[in-house]
Amino acid sequence: RLGSPVTFTMAELAVSDVARSVAWYRDVLGLSLDVFDPANGFARLGPVALKRGTPSPAAVRLHFEVPDLDA
Repeated sequence: RLGSPVTFTMAELAVSDVARSVAWYRDVLGLSLDVFDPANGFARLGPVALKRGTPSPAAVRLHFEVPDLDA
């Protein structure tokens, strides 16, 4: 058990087409585009980060923030 609150910050997903995925998350889910770097295959829409790669369930990373990592 952690002594401090843990905050979910984002889910990072591997996608084969970043631009097409950005359009879907923006237009269908209504997420706002915060960062779009097509040259490096990266985008962030609120709590979702899209990274160019091979999509698979194992390619999902969850990011959390803790105030005191040592604790």
